[in-house]
Amino acid sequence: MPDPFESAHRKIARAREHATELEREFQAFLIEPPYETFSEPHPQIPQRIVHKVRLARPLPAKLSEIAGDMIGNLRETLDHAVFGVAVASGCSHPRNAYFPFSSTQAGFEANLKGRCKDVPQEIYSLLREFEPYEGGNEVLFALGIFT
Repeated sequence: MPDPFESAHRKIARAREHATELEREFQAFLIEPPYETFSEPHPQIPQRIVHKVRLARPLPAKLSEIAGDMIGNLRETLDHAVFGVAVASGCSHPRNAYFPFSSTQAGFEANLKGRCKDVPQEIYSLLREFEPYEGGNEVLFALGIFT
């Protein structure tokens, strides 16, 4: 039997490649300082000087594109892993095996019953521990909502 988690592993590997590329591009951006410092009088107290920092040039669009690709790969990894669990449990052609992101806890529970029908119910308690909804794990919630 082929590895049911092979695609999840590939997604993680691709996310790591994106992370390396993002670091390289960001370091290249920082070679010339992207900010400038300046001083100006305090708006209410003219005898005081306020020291400020501002971006002198915008972040390259490429950085957000690479970050978006990396985040997308990580998000997809979760779906691929849940799909792999369904396959490993004996479901040969899962149609409802997704990571159950939701905006609410009630929606999450509904997703377990719908979008995870082909996933063994023994896994539900593990998925509940992730709390991928608003008010639960905010990082996972953001990953599911914004991708």
